Amino acid sequence: MRMLYGSDASGCCLVLAADGRRTPPVWTGLAVLDDGVAALEEGPVHKRRWRAWLWWGNVLQFLEHGGGDSAQLTSGMIDGFVPEVLTVTGGEGWLTSTRVPVHRTAEEPSAVGVATVPAVPAATGDAAAAPEPAEQPGGTGPGRDPRWGQVIELLDPDEPKLTTLARTLASAAVPVPQDGYELDSHGWQAELAWPDVRIGVVRASRPTGDEPDYEADDQKHAFTAAGWTVRTADEWDSADLIARLDGRDRSENSTNDGEPKR
Repeated sequence: MRMLYGSDASGCCLVLAADGRRTPPVWTGLAVLDDGVAALEEGPVHKRRWRAWLWWGNVLQFLEHGGGDSAQLTSGMIDGFVPEVLTVTGGEGWLTSTRVPVHRTAEEPSAVGVATVPAVPAATGDAAAAPEPAEQPGGTGPGRDPRWGQVIELLDPDEPKLTTLARTLASAAVPVPQDGYELDSHGWQAELAWPDVRIGVVRASRPTGDEPDYEADDQKHAFTAAGWTVRTADEWDSADLIARLDGRDRSENSTNDGEPKR
C-alpha cells in the first residue's frame, strides 16, 4: 500500500492511499477539516478550508464506484473513526458502513433504502416569481454553464437566500462568478464575485443579541471603497443583477449606482 498525505492550497488536509493488491491500484481518499476552537476563530481562512473540504467530499465519493473508498472527517471525529471499515484495510467501505436504511411500510413500493434529503426551502420575493427551468441530468438546466453546479454546492448553507439568488442567476445564463473571492490581504470576502465588473454578493449581517455584526459592515464598506457594487442576496434585485452582468446599458433608466431614476 502506498500512502500520500498533505494539505491543499486552502489548508484542508488530505490522505490518499493506493491499494496495490489490485491492478490497477484502487484509491482511498480522506478529507479532514480542523474544527478545533483555534481553527474556527480564523474566520475567512477557516471558511475557505470548509469550502475546500466540501468540494473534496463531493469528488472523493466517486472513488467508491471504482472499488475504492472515501471519508469526509473533522478533527473532532478522529478519535471515533474506525479505519478498519475502509476497503483498503479489508472493511466493507466507509460510505457503505455509514448508510442509514429507511424502513418502509408494507403498502409502499419496495426500494433500496436511502436516507432522505431535506426539502429545499420555498423561494420568496422576486426569485419566486421566476421559477427555475427543470434541471437536466448532471445538475445543469437549459443554457446553464455546468460550472454553476460547483459554485452552488459550495455556498454557505446558513444563507438560503444566497442559494436561491445563485440558482436564478444560473438559469439566466449569466457569467459564472468567482466564489469565495477575497478582496485584499485583509481577507474581505464576497460570496459571489465578478471582479471584471466589480460586482459582488456579500454575506448578510448576523448580529449577536444586541451586538451588531461589525465584520459584515466593515466588509461591505471595504468593497465599496474599492469601487465595487456589493449587496447581500436579500438586498439584490435579481432582475437588476442579471441586467448588470449581461452588460446591458441601463444608464438611461438608472442613476450612477444602478438605482432607478425617480
